Formats: sequence, structure tokens, C-alpha cells
Amino acid sequence: MISSDNRRYAYGKSQLIEVICQLRFPTILSIDTREPADFQETVRAAFPRYQCQVEKLPGVNGAPARTVNNHTFISEDGGYKLSLTKDFIALSTMRYTHWEDFAARLDEPLGQFIKIYRPNCFDRVGLRFVNAISREQLGLTGRRWNDLHDLIGSADGKKYRNFVQVLTFEIMIEHANRQLRRMTDRYLLLRNKEQPLELDVIDGYQAGEVRSTKNLSGGESFIVSLALALGLSQMASKTVRVDSLFLDEGFGTLDEDTLDTALDTLAGLHRDGKLIGVISHVAALKERIGTQIQVTPKTGGRSVVSGPGCSSV
Repeated sequence: MISSDNRRYAYGKSQLIEVICQLRFPTILSIDTREPADFQETVRAAFPRYQCQVEKLPGVNGAPARTVNNHTFISEDGGYKLSLTKDFIALSTMRYTHWEDFAARLDEPLGQFIKIYRPNCFDRVGLRFVNAISREQLGLTGRRWNDLHDLIGSADGKKYRNFVQVLTFEIMIEHANRQLRRMTDRYLLLRNKEQPLELDVIDGYQAGEVRSTKNLSGGESFIVSLALALGLSQMASKTVRVDSLFLDEGFGTLDEDTLDTALDTLAGLHRDGKLIGVISHVAALKERIGTQIQVTPKTGGRSVVSGPGCSSV
């Protein structure tokens, strides 16, 4: 949840008439083509009422107008509305009291949305509000608006940046865990509760003990790092593809079984069309990798490179 250590002002009556927080993501067509029943089940306790509106959006740059399904989940008292479309998820209210309460109501639905629909990223996080603030009545005449803005954000945007970074980090962890499950059933990555941009590891072979990544062995660190790299490659944007992966050493820290698992994972990526490059001195790799570029040291600090695509200059 977004938080701040900055000085804050609290008023007996909220000066905000309406508050809307919207998170936009790359289009997920399945949200528009079928009812989000699984998502509703996860939020139904807090938002039991449901309605769907078909909204007509104007065309852009000469394109024809289009329609979109806006799935709305409403709290029992009607004070909070959770909206879900193929392009965004948003929470709005006209009963705003303070940010901690508002953000807490968004945390659980947002976590369930990420778990069910697995968006690649969030393109934009927006916070919009309508206020009824009178500077004179509140005794704020002559006071900089930055002090008042601290109620809902920070002037330098740091709160928003941290919020988006945590969301993106959670998505990357989800992608990394899918890759990690292909290599081992021992580890599961999760975000550190106290430092939200740091990683912890659940060790399934140690009764589910939560370990810091700083305490992993060399082989364990390699497997986790490989899973993170593969997870990050899954988060490329629509216009950018990550089709190449180069690994520099690390294989020497693996036991035989773990080495086989890592190589099988890389071989699977190669079959999927990705270019995998490995830099290593491990002899077992030479037997498993057919296409090789050899670097042979010579006298005088020189080396000779040989292999496919290499020629003398």
C-alpha cells in the first residue's frame, strides 16, 4: 500500500468529493469476451453487487467507434465501485475519508486481478479527485499547495513511482515462479514484507522456511537468477521482443542434477525459438551444446576465436 513519512494534515470532514484510482494495462481480450466470474468470486465479499455496462467509445484518427464492456462491482452500501474492462481496473468512491482506507480497499482486488489475469505490466497509474476545498475557510491562504497535496500524493511523484515499481515487481515474480517451477519444486519467490522491492525465497525442503536471497548458495543463486531473467524476458512490451539470452558462467556452482535441469530448461527455450548463448568453462556443457565458438589462449596475451561465423582478419 502507498505510504509516506512526510508530515500530513487531517481534517474532521473530508474535503474530497470524489476519488478515482485507475491502473491501465495492455489489452486483455478475455475480459471483454466473457464474464469475469472467477474474479467476481474473489471480490464478492467486499463488492457483492454486480452490473455490466456496454460503453461506446469514439474512434481515434478516423477509426470507427467501438464498444467495451465495463464490469462494475459495487460495495453493499454503494459507497465504493470497482470497475474492470479489457484495458483498466479502477476503484472510485464519493465517500473518501483518508488514503490508507482507500488503498486498503484496492489492495485485495488488485492482487486477485494480477493472480487471475497476469497482466504483463501496468502502462499507467492515475489518481483523480474532485475537491471542495476553500483555502480561506481552512486557513491555508498563502500556504504552498504542496503541503495540502501530501494528503493524497507527493509533489515529486515518488509515491506513485514506488507504487508502480511494486506492482511491476510482483508481476515479474509471478513470471519468475512459473519458470522456477519448471526447474525445481523446492523454491518459491515472494516479495519481502518490510522491503517491498527485495526478494525472499520459500524453501520447500526446509518446512517452508522463508530465506533471504542473500543467504543462498552459489548454485541456488544461479537457479533463482536464471528464473528471474527468464521471467523478465516475458515482460517485453508489444513492440519489443526478447529473443536472446546470454549467460556468463555460474554453471560451475551447480551439482550434476541441477545442471541437467538448467540445461533442459534452456534447451526448451531454444526449441521455442529463442537464441541462447552460454559462456562457460564447464566441460559437461561442451557435450550438450552443439554449436560452439572456441576461444583458445595463445602466447603474448592473445587468443584465437574459432567456430561458426568466425574468420581471420
